[in-house]
Amino acid sequence: CYFSFFTSMIYILDFDGVVFDDQRFKKDFRRVFTDHGITHEAYENTYHDAKEARKGTYELDTHLKIIAAEYLTIDHKALRKNIMALAAHSRRYIFADAKTFLADAQKKRHMLFLVSAGDSVFQKEKINASGISSFFDDIAITNVSQKSFVIDEMKKNIGAREIVFIDDNKEVLDDIKKHHPSIKTVQMARTNRTPRSASADAYIKSFSEIN
Repeated sequence: CYFSFFTSMIYILDFDGVVFDDQRFKKDFRRVFTDHGITHEAYENTYHDAKEARKGTYELDTHLKIIAAEYLTIDHKALRKNIMALAAHSRRYIFADAKTFLADAQKKRHMLFLVSAGDSVFQKEKINASGISSFFDDIAITNVSQKSFVIDEMKKNIGAREIVFIDDNKEVLDDIKKHHPSIKTVQMARTNRTPRSASADAYIKSFSEIN
């Protein structure tokens, strides 16, 4: 394994791609749109427009407003209802190794924090329904560019204890290492397609590599 920690640690984790199988969720998410008559091309175009409208951060209601304006025959209220129904089943998308790790870390009295980027409303729904909220001492939902700031605020409250940050996004990891060089950064690369961070202290494919 890459790390073996025996003293009380602080772990700061990302959600999508780290503890939550966002790739499998996205396939089911897109399928909801398809079931409501939104073609793959229309989905991709409106998804892109929604992110552009929010300066790179996806927000579900912005996406649905764009669809409602461009596709008048779509029942966007029913679409939103079915999307939220999908989010309510987020528990099924939690990686098994992540839940094992969280339970073990809690048992060892490590502090656990979740810092997730995304739509504050939709992401909160997913996290709350995932069944893992109780493992964390605190949960923050922000955008990608603000993760370093959120962690800086967390550090003020948790003191000078050793911190391990685990994320799958290379840009986020490089930014955290740049602004917080003392934090141990670990890239979760569950697939070989994950762009590698040049600055991460370690690379893992699952939480089973940490004990």
